Amino acid sequence: MNLCCERTRGSVSLALDGELSQLERAMMERHLEKCDSCRAFRDTVSTFTERLRSAPLEPLERDVVVRTPRRARMTSFRFVSTSVGAAAATIALAVGVGLGATEGVDLTRSHAARSDRRPAYLDSPTYEQSLIRQQADRDNGTQTQIPV
Repeated sequence: MNLCCERTRGSVSLALDGELSQLERAMMERHLEKCDSCRAFRDTVSTFTERLRSAPLEPLERDVVVRTPRRARMTSFRFVSTSVGAAAATIALAVGVGLGATEGVDLTRSHAARSDRRPAYLDSPTYEQSLIRQQADRDNGTQTQIPV
């Protein structure tokens, strides 16, 4: 199994949950057209997921109660408080470094220079659809250029 197969098999689950973009779905479908083992994997996972989602819920005979030992609760409290402190220190450091790095720099000029270098098509809401059309045209033997 190659990297493309691994990526496609990961996309199968996302597709079942409706979490793929049009481009990702098109890429997955294109691979599935060529790969028998990935197609079989998709069929198996789809069947399993459909059966699992359509199965009736089983009633429990009694309530489920999960008890946490006192020691584990204290340990998790210490971990959370340490994590919050570390996150606050990291943010303070990042802000301090950021302020020190921009000292004496005209931020308006540097931002304008950066935005001039960024291609405008990256901000287009239809860019992904253009890529999909271009790929479909390539598959059909025609060529379409994406405006830059």
